[in-house]
Amino acid sequence: MPDAGAGISPGGDGKSQTSPGYSLFALAHSIDGIILILGSDGTIRTISASDGAPLRNFREQFLGRQLSEIVGKRAFLVFKELIELVAKTGKGQTLEYAAHLNGGEHWFRVRCAAALDAENDAESFCLRLSGMAESSHADEKLLISEALMARAEQLADMGSWEYDVQRKNFTWSQHFFRMLGVEPRESKVSVQEACPLVHPEDRAALWNDVAKLVATGEPLDNEVRFVKPDGSIRTFHSRTVPVKDLSGSVVRFAGLSQDVTEHKRSENALRVLSRRLLNLRDAERRRMARVLHETAVQSLAALKMRLTQLGEALTDQASPAYALYQSSAALTEDATREVRTVAYLMHPPTLDMAGLESALRWFAKGFAHRSGIATKMDVSKEFGRLPQEIETTIFRVVQEALTNVHRHSQSRSAEIRLSRDARSVICEVQDHGIGMPPVSADPNVPHARFGVGTAGMQERVQQLKGTFEILSARETGTTVRVTIPLA
Repeated sequence: MPDAGAGISPGGDGKSQTSPGYSLFALAHSIDGIILILGSDGTIRTISASDGAPLRNFREQFLGRQLSEIVGKRAFLVFKELIELVAKTGKGQTLEYAAHLNGGEHWFRVRCAAALDAENDAESFCLRLSGMAESSHADEKLLISEALMARAEQLADMGSWEYDVQRKNFTWSQHFFRMLGVEPRESKVSVQEACPLVHPEDRAALWNDVAKLVATGEPLDNEVRFVKPDGSIRTFHSRTVPVKDLSGSVVRFAGLSQDVTEHKRSENALRVLSRRLLNLRDAERRRMARVLHETAVQSLAALKMRLTQLGEALTDQASPAYALYQSSAALTEDATREVRTVAYLMHPPTLDMAGLESALRWFAKGFAHRSGIATKMDVSKEFGRLPQEIETTIFRVVQEALTNVHRHSQSRSAEIRLSRDARSVICEVQDHGIGMPPVSADPNVPHARFGVGTAGMQERVQQLKGTFEILSARETGTTVRVTIPLA
């Protein structure tokens, strides 16, 4: 085999034509790769071709020497960092390195893994150095992969992109250009070019997400609105994954974005429909409560007066007829009370006339009487009136929450807390019972942590852009907390 170092020109390391480092890179380039076994002290113990053939002609030139002497300072610093990462993680690592050979730049793939050499040294490392052209089909495979990726993006209507943190520019896939309504091109896209495409109201949040990605190095999901050149607004949902260097610093973001505009519109339409249905249901409850009060309750009141007249007409209070009158009067009284209670629960007139605080105090008093659960109310000073929809929503939430306390908590007491400030109103319903059962991590195990009533409470609060929380523990019971913005 000819001397692999012959004819090698000086490179970026400042090494001469006969430099052992450049002989090593030239050797790897000429025979499509070499394998080195390094001791824990960095000494080269074995050298062979990638196919396993020994390279006896190079034993004197390389064996027994330090890797730092062979590859030069610049390459050694890179290889040293790679070896340390393998020692730390116990996993094989790969990087790409450029060296100057014969006046040109050649790229090498360097693969490092822990190994046991012939002397059974557990701290040995296997270093494989091969030219990037080692696989004659690499370019063809890359083209095929890119074509498949482009086809997959079109079928899924998703675009891929990368962001270089240091250079502050993007690399967009062809389909991502089309999704944004921009003519596809091969050149990089600067931040200055990309920023005007982001909706002005979303730019601050987007850059906060970028800062969070750099700081934490954790994947992120977000939604950003883009303004296309024709003025139309599209919403993209993106999944972004940070790409780190060997030191653990984030150097790039790789992202995949999907146009979810139509999905968001459908969600909004369903939300509007759900809100209308809830409002119609409340209106129907209000109407039915009024009808019950104006018809059934009035009829029962008239019946009670007639029965009173009948009782006065019966002079013999020991007769069977008088006993029948007393029984009928008691049943009428019970029926009147029950119908009034049902009408009030459907929609208390106090809620419209006196407001949320009065309606909840009446309901809490009736709940405590019916259930035997001591119920207290704590309302901030000057709570005042709220918009009708908010008052109705909070009343229904408290109604459902106390019903759950009675059915499930085994608590003997409950508290209702109401507070407000200039921006929001907060309502909490707390019990001191057994808490809620934990949700199983096994998706095949059914659970009933949240029922239909709880889902209804959540939906009502979300319609008003509020937040709904359930805090539960075995020791402290369960708290339902609702926060609704007043703006």
